Amino acid sequence: MNNAGLMHAIPFDDYPQDKLNQMLKLNIEVSVALIGEVSKGIVKKGYSHIGNNGSFPR
Repeated sequence: MNNAGLMHAIPFDDYPQDKLNQMLKLNIEVSVALIGEVSKGIVKKGYSHIGNNGSFPR
């Protein structure tokens, strides 16, 4: 199970674009990098599952 995340304590209506971009970049890049590493073992094993959990500020 993967649950990477970054969130700034700012009301969503006031969320600056640079902070939103930083959050999205980290959340996506870390998830993709982790899947890339884990999938190597899955290929050797032949079968498994990968679960991703994400969140977005309200």
